[in-house]
Amino acid sequence: KYRYIHGLKAPGSAATLIGHSFDEGCQSQFYERLQNEADKPLPDILGAFETAWDAEKDNVEFQFDENPGELRDEGIVLLRTYHGGGLLDIQPESVQKEIKIEQEGALKCIGFIDVIDKRGIIIDQKTTKKSQYIKDDDKNIVPWKESNVGEWQSDTFNQMSIYSLATGIKNIEVDYVYKLKTPVVQKIDIVITDADRNYAGRQIVRVSKACAAIREHPETAVPNRGNRLCSPRFCGYWERCHRDY
Repeated sequence: KYRYIHGLKAPGSAATLIGHSFDEGCQSQFYERLQNEADKPLPDILGAFETAWDAEKDNVEFQFDENPGELRDEGIVLLRTYHGGGLLDIQPESVQKEIKIEQEGALKCIGFIDVIDKRGIIIDQKTTKKSQYIKDDDKNIVPWKESNVGEWQSDTFNQMSIYSLATGIKNIEVDYVYKLKTPVVQKIDIVITDADRNYAGRQIVRVSKACAAIREHPETAVPNRGNRLCSPRFCGYWERCHRDY
């Protein structure tokens, strides 16, 4: 409502800035491998992160307890960790592939896939503090299993289902880099089923109808206060939304 009806663009958050800069660093390696069949030197990959950070930092609203310099250093450590924990294993077939989903009764859905590997799988990178990994009794990280789907972030699973719907690719790898005291990389492999893709398609139609209804009757918009992203740390409209509702 605030973004597309009122035309208000919210400032970014520290989390989105870290994620964007991390992606830019990874993509510099992917493009080097794709175009020159070579690996980009680590200092240049970290330099791509720093360039992206410096270009966007003034558009970010940092919280009172967030130190931009410390967060920048944290992001560099995450990227350095991923460089040694999976980045160089990826053989890109395409980078930042644009996807479009057009369905009857739905808005056009447009997005970009980080990288499609030559093995024919989609690979997506995430930086997060929210642990997706499972620990055994000795607190060692153990491989994620399909039965752990309930412990996965549903928004990430929905995103991957949309990627699969657009491309027909069933096999997806999500590489999580956790913002822990000692950063950890975990690769989560999943298979998107026909049921998952069908559900994603139906949800796009439902959300499109809800958007159309809100455009016609803005007063019917209802805040989703129970969502984990309903926080001043993640939502640039949080203060105004709480004032309006």
